[in-house]
Amino acid sequence: MPMVLSVSLSLPIAAATASLAMAIPPLQPRAGEPITGLTPSERAQFDLGKKAYTTSATASQGLGPAFNGRNCAACHEVPIGGWGGTTVEHFGRLEADGSFDFLTELGGPVRQRFAISPGCTEQTPAQANHIRQRVTPSTLAFGLVEALTDEQLAANADPDDANGDGVSGRVHMVRPLEAAPGSPLRAGRFGWKAQIATVLSFSGDAAATEMGITNRVVPHETAPNGDPIALAACDLTADPEDTPASNGLEFVDAVTAFQRYLSPPPQTPRAGMTGEAVFNAVGCAACHTPSFTTPDSPGLEAALRGRTFRPYSDFLLHDMGDMLADGIGDGIPDGDAGRFEMKTPPLWNLRTRPAMLHDGSASDPTFEAKVLESIARHGGEGSGSRAAFNALGADDRAHLLAFLGSLGRDEFDIDGNGIIDSDDYALLIPC
Repeated sequence: MPMVLSVSLSLPIAAATASLAMAIPPLQPRAGEPITGLTPSERAQFDLGKKAYTTSATASQGLGPAFNGRNCAACHEVPIGGWGGTTVEHFGRLEADGSFDFLTELGGPVRQRFAISPGCTEQTPAQANHIRQRVTPSTLAFGLVEALTDEQLAANADPDDANGDGVSGRVHMVRPLEAAPGSPLRAGRFGWKAQIATVLSFSGDAAATEMGITNRVVPHETAPNGDPIALAACDLTADPEDTPASNGLEFVDAVTAFQRYLSPPPQTPRAGMTGEAVFNAVGCAACHTPSFTTPDSPGLEAALRGRTFRPYSDFLLHDMGDMLADGIGDGIPDGDAGRFEMKTPPLWNLRTRPAMLHDGSASDPTFEAKVLESIARHGGEGSGSRAAFNALGADDRAHLLAFLGSLGRDEFDIDGNGIIDSDDYALLIPC
């Protein structure tokens, strides 16, 4: 009799399981995985790019003479291609009239932490009176962000605050580093000041500035602390140092492919949460635009074409005032970006950020504490949403924090610790 009962139950269970499997969409890629829909050739480029991204360079390959990391993943570490917890020092001289000197003749505006030999080690110049830290930004789904047209970004700009909401984002127009002089400007979208317009520009600039590897995008070496004698003594490889590898790809092209084909980080639950309504109500979405759809352009790879994604950023510049860093702010201009203007950082992998704010100073071990400190430090155009958040009741605050915690959470990671294991299974069973 038990055998008959077992058989009689197995048929409806099997049918229900099959029906459930058909109803469940594919899992969202985890942060750091390739975007879905790549061709075999594009996936091969992604894999080659990831290898280049994670392989340490040597001095004979062009590393240094001063550098901040031996490979890209040394800084873009959570996950590979994502945010970093390491800070990079930016310095300059702020004059009494408010002008800013980047001290480029002394190796500014970035001080590299390491060197291939002691004689190449950089020090912060005594002339620098303005020193700030910045953490490494995420490069996840850079291809989708790059695919957005300048017009799409400009559609959310309101430089004169015509609607009177206190938010007046503006596009930072820049020339791609790889473009010819005099070529058209493009809407910047990468970097803390939206000072970079393309993924190739980002790769070339980072290779030269952070690793000391000159390339066809940035072909000239920066001398340690601006000293040409130290450069002549320490630099072992002729410029440009980036040459095709055995696979035929230059370093900048390989890491560009990897960053372009990184997937958007997951949002779980993907259908949204009650807290997003609170997020919108307090004005966060005025800068942290929830979603974009890439154009259905034949010039884009199919995997990047007509894709809706949810970055929670408008990629525009906003004046955040001097409250963003304990009353002094970032305070470093860049191109047309003013001293206190910052690009809206995407929130889509917020949960995985090891440290928050541009300088990583919101670094409490708990996610909720990091978020609360970040909100409290919103000044300038962020003051209104900060005040609205402070006025929320306990339940609405909890809903909002839970929603922000869904940005970057892997599906089935019930406890949100970044590991899917038996603990998550135990929490899932009651559901």
